[in-house]
Amino acid sequence: MHMTVAGEKRKALLKEAQRLRREGKLVEKVAQSRPGLLSEVATILAMAENALLDAQDLKDSARLEDLHIWEMKKEKDTKKGVKTYSYWMASWR
Repeated sequence: MHMTVAGEKRKALLKEAQRLRREGKLVEKVAQSRPGLLSEVATILAMAENALLDAQDLKDSARLEDLHIWEMKKEKDTKKGVKTYSYWMASWR
């Protein structure tokens, strides 16, 4: 995709979710020796999941911002002469 506002927000949310998952795994290892940290692990993993869901929601917005619409014209030779037809095209990368 091209750089769009929603696309950049999505990238930032994905990085944040990845960072939170890593932190959650580290805290989970520490929580094995300290049972009081289990609620902290659940909170961090829930935050990571929320960031991931928000990033997935932004995927469609980013594609819509990157949508390009144009009119393509084609010429066709017929018995009566040259006719021009126009088609509407849409694309995104």
